Amino acid sequence: MTTDSEQRRPRRKLSRRAKVILTALGVVGMSAAVIGPVYAVANGEPVVEGQYRFAVKLTMPKITSPSTGATRSSACSAGLIDRQWIVSAGHCFHDGDRNRISGPVRYQVIATVGTSNVASGRGVNVDVVEAYQAPNGADLAIGKLARPLRGFPTLKLSNTPPSVDDTVRIVGWGWTGSPGTTVGPSDQAYTGQVKVLDVNATEVGVAGSEPSPVTGCQHDSGAPYFAERDRRAYLVSVESNGPTCPHSQRETTARADNLTTWIQDKIAGNA
Repeated sequence: MTTDSEQRRPRRKLSRRAKVILTALGVVGMSAAVIGPVYAVANGEPVVEGQYRFAVKLTMPKITSPSTGATRSSACSAGLIDRQWIVSAGHCFHDGDRNRISGPVRYQVIATVGTSNVASGRGVNVDVVEAYQAPNGADLAIGKLARPLRGFPTLKLSNTPPSVDDTVRIVGWGWTGSPGTTVGPSDQAYTGQVKVLDVNATEVGVAGSEPSPVTGCQHDSGAPYFAERDRRAYLVSVESNGPTCPHSQRETTARADNLTTWIQDKIAGNA
């Protein structure tokens, strides 16, 4: 089996320049297992345990290509929007040959919910059994969990589009690594804030600010961007694609507010 980077579209390459700020819970250094900079929501901060518990890590341990029989593993990020449903990037759910699918998933997708660090054992693991692609071509999909999860906060859906210059937050489980080590998705969730640059029918363009711009990285695909208002998190979009991370250019995210009715109808019709 090989480990393949499915996410943020496979043309992406990892930059070695990013350094994250390790401040949460008084952490000031790296674990001995990983020496050097970490890449996951580039230039972000580790999420404190108990924060943003709607953030979901998706793990695909064995994706099999129907055309070649080759297998690989991969990962994505997501957000809990209902007791039994998540939202993520559309390209995270495909037939094994990167052709997006709707309906039963074609390989095991494990959702880990309720922890900022999946290695802690505090999260809940549940399979994603179905996925449905956005009807307007946006790189967004919703996934149905094998069973409802109770006691977890969810992202709020909104019918209101973001405005240019709005500040939104991302939480993701993207790429980690350091020079000379094997890279892969992170056990630790990272977060940071960016500004909205533009809004169109299927996308919300965002960008971080220099000198250390926050950006998504490999395996952050599907990570939710959300607006924080009145102690609630309102879904704005999900991570899709962008230039090599980290960067200060436009990052492409898949718009969600104009899909709220579709999401609600799909959930109601597949309860």
